[in-house]
Amino acid sequence: MLASLPGDAKLIFAVDVTKLRHSPIAQRGWSLLRELPMVDELIGTMCGALDDVKYALVGLEDADGHKSWGWLHGVNRDAKLTCTKAVEQQKLKQTKSFSRGDYSLETSTTSTTEILWLDATTAFYFQHAPDDKLIGEPELRRVLAAGGGFTQGDLATLLDHVDFESGLVMVGDGAMTKQPGIGGLAFSIEADAGLRAQAYVQLENEDRASGIQSQMRAVLAQLVKNRMLESAEARAEGKGLAASIEMTGAQFDWWIELALAKAKDPNAPIPPPPSAN
Repeated sequence: MLASLPGDAKLIFAVDVTKLRHSPIAQRGWSLLRELPMVDELIGTMCGALDDVKYALVGLEDADGHKSWGWLHGVNRDAKLTCTKAVEQQKLKQTKSFSRGDYSLETSTTSTTEILWLDATTAFYFQHAPDDKLIGEPELRRVLAAGGGFTQGDLATLLDHVDFESGLVMVGDGAMTKQPGIGGLAFSIEADAGLRAQAYVQLENEDRASGIQSQMRAVLAQLVKNRMLESAEARAEGKGLAASIEMTGAQFDWWIELALAKAKDPNAPIPPPPSAN
């Protein structure tokens, strides 16, 4: 799957939905995130079509997300988006659909999506701007057979720093962070009753990584001391900085509540950490 993504991808993320569905902490996090209007609106327009998704892998070619390649496994090929919210969105965006064999095309005023179905529940897709030229079924099949070049691209060097057996993985180009001096970042998250995460930031040189390491250790130590994290460590790895953290379910809930509060009001007060309750 990775090999089929484009070599100039700026960001990839993979979600093992099957694993996350069996995680109490992931279920709680998802229910909290659905309180955000943007997330609730997206789910509402899908008419339950995403309920059966088992795995998703997506690669973005630009920081604005105008072009993306990806895989969806578990989605029903014959799913019909006929619920009220979906129909309203289709009318608003003037959505039109076309299918021929295993190839499907959906156009709207905001995007064009080309899909190649490998079987009844596995789709390989390319989404791009509505005025971009269609690549067509033959090109989608060629990419599947020959690869899109991702495993030879710049982000491929970061793949050793993530665990694709975990529930959630993200690997991004430094430009996505909009922070000078960062060449790339990668993280993976494993969730069950608690949460474990590992992250890696690629910097300009080894001296900078070594210098930031001491600062990061101090920050993580304070978060552990304040019971915002259960455990954490940071270490320099070449010209990069790696960190590992663990948190309990209560600490995870606290971070989600904090993020939601700040999303609604940047000036919202920081709630007391679990230990203070």
